[in-house]
Parts: sequence; C-alpha cells; structure tokens
Amino acid sequence: MEYSATSTACNRNGIEKIKTIGDCYMCATGIFPQQNHIVGIAEMGIGIVDVVNYWSEKTGYPLSVRIGICTGQVISGVIGRKRPLFDIWGQTVNIAQLMESKSTGNCILVSESTRWRLREHFTFEPVPDVRQCRRIEQGGDHVREPRAAFNVLASWAQVPDLSMRARSCAP
Repeated sequence: MEYSATSTACNRNGIEKIKTIGDCYMCATGIFPQQNHIVGIAEMGIGIVDVVNYWSEKTGYPLSVRIGICTGQVISGVIGRKRPLFDIWGQTVNIAQLMESKSTGNCILVSESTRWRLREHFTFEPVPDVRQCRRIEQGGDHVREPRAAFNVLASWAQVPDLSMRARSCAP
C-alpha cells in the first residue's frame, strides 16, 4: 500500500498529516477546531485496515498495518530554519507510538483515554498482553503508559461506505 491511500483517508476524515518516518505515517486530529475529530481518526484507521485487507486479498501478498491511537495533549510547533517543518511532541505521541508498536497486523490499538471518548461510537475488546504497565522515558521524566489497551471492533452501522470491516486482533 502506498501513502496516497493513507493521505486520501486523512483528507476524507479531516486528519492532519504530520510526517512520515520510514514506514510510519504520523497524523493528528483536533489540532484545529473540528467536531467529532476523535471519531474521524478511528474511522480513518478502520479505513486503512480495510484498504490493506483489500489489497492483500487482491494481490495474494500478505500485507498488514499496525495502528496506535492515543488521546491527549501535545506540544506542537515549527522546527528548522532552512526547511521549516510542523511537528508534535509529548506523552500522547509517545503512547500512540507504543500502541502501534504493540499492535499486531491489521489491528488498531487504542489507549484507555481514546476508548472512553469513543465508547458510544465503537465496540472494543481488551487486549490482555498489553495490560502490563511499564515505564517509558520522556525527557528525563518517567511516564506510565495506559493501564490497558483495546482493539476497535467497528460494526457496519458506523462506517457503511467501507466494503470490509476491521477484524478482531486478539492474539
């Protein structure tokens, strides 16, 4: 899958692309005032999983994607003088990256804060092996990751225009 499909999903859901780092596509929502931005990023994730599943089935190649979503505050700004770049930093970014790294193929892991905000829109299931809390370093401070992580299980009613649904990611 190329990044153009991801960019299309961003644009359709009002998500801001921040940057790409290798095979990682970092994006954010809620930076600019917008309604239902948290639902938009979840729908974007489901759409990306659907596209990857479609191309995997169509080509016969085992394609997969890992997605991590965390909700919270970030620090944002422009860095660089010759080539200024907009970027975001903070515990929320670190936890989203951690969620992505612990995710399995074609799975969306979300933090407890994200699950709470999306509870009326999506169905979730706990992921037992991600429940262990460990410390992560952030600028010399110790930050605890969320107590639990959850898979997003969407139903047809939430995103009717997508042909495939995100499947359970339980190990």
